[in-house]
Amino acid sequence: LAFGGKNDAIGPWTIPLGDGARLSLSGKIDRLDVLRRLGKTAAIIIDYKSGNAALDPVLLRHGIQLQLFVYLNAIAQHPEIAGRLKIGSLAPVGAFLVPLRGKAPRSSHRNDAQTKHADRPKAFQWNGCFNHKFLRQLDNRPDQAKGDQIAYALKKDGVPVKGEQNAMPPQAFREMTRQLEETVRNLANRIFAGDVAVNPYKHKEKTPCAYCPYPAACRIDAGAHPYRTLHSSAEEPQP
Repeated sequence: LAFGGKNDAIGPWTIPLGDGARLSLSGKIDRLDVLRRLGKTAAIIIDYKSGNAALDPVLLRHGIQLQLFVYLNAIAQHPEIAGRLKIGSLAPVGAFLVPLRGKAPRSSHRNDAQTKHADRPKAFQWNGCFNHKFLRQLDNRPDQAKGDQIAYALKKDGVPVKGEQNAMPPQAFREMTRQLEETVRNLANRIFAGDVAVNPYKHKEKTPCAYCPYPAACRIDAGAHPYRTLHSSAEEPQP
């Protein structure tokens, strides 16, 4: 489901920024699943990855892993998307990254590989976050406390275990989606204000420089550059 591109039937999702400025976003949603009910229609976004990517709360907080949540906000707020699907409105309830290669263990013989790879749901497990209210629409195994196709873990009373990041209370999921839209708005305002410095981040010993094809343009020495370290809210340095 593509929107905002030159030849797309659906126009861009536009966010007003104030003072006459606006941000127009385009994208291509790999997969959109809907659950039709009275009133709003629940929807989840799925993005396929060649590797075993996972959502990282720190990268989300700092506006780096925004793709899925831009899509979630777009399907909720862009009237052309719901209209294209002949649906009154869409309510986002989940976003997932799905590996295409799977997590196959090493084996010395192909027969062993087939045996070890028999648990295909876990090998191709969906990683992301979702509104806990819709758990049984996503996993129809009754009374299960741990996900197989979708990653999650619950206590005996059905409440997500402490620290569970995939199954989220409804209000927490909606608030995170709203906050990430605000992050997009803030980033756009900074760009309009001229804040375009080359200032790459570092997180868990990884930097975006490893994937950048333009080192000759920025002239950053990856071995000596003082990277901008990302912190969780608990680790954020005080001004």
